[in-house]
Amino acid sequence: MLVFESGHLHELKEALGAGFPALLVTVGLSLVLLVLALIPRSGSAVPLVGDLIVTRRRQVAIAAGSVCLSAAIGFVVAFWAL
Repeated sequence: MLVFESGHLHELKEALGAGFPALLVTVGLSLVLLVLALIPRSGSAVPLVGDLIVTRRRQVAIAAGSVCLSAAIGFVVAFWAL
C-alpha cells in the first residue's frame, strides 16, 4: 500500500516494464525445476534422468526456490534504483 499512497506507481510500472521478461524467464525456470523435483522415478521417460533427480530431489527444489527468490530480490533492487 505504501507504493500506491506515496506516488511511486509510475516507478513500479517502469520497473515492471523493464524487468518483466527477466521475471517471466526466472519464474518459468523455477517452475520447470519444481516440476522436475516432483516427478517420481517411474514417471520419467529416461531412466537416467529419473535416477539423477531422485537422489537430488531436495537440491533441485532448493534451486527452484532460490531462482524465484533471486528474481524477486533483483526486481526489488531495480525498483529501488528507479
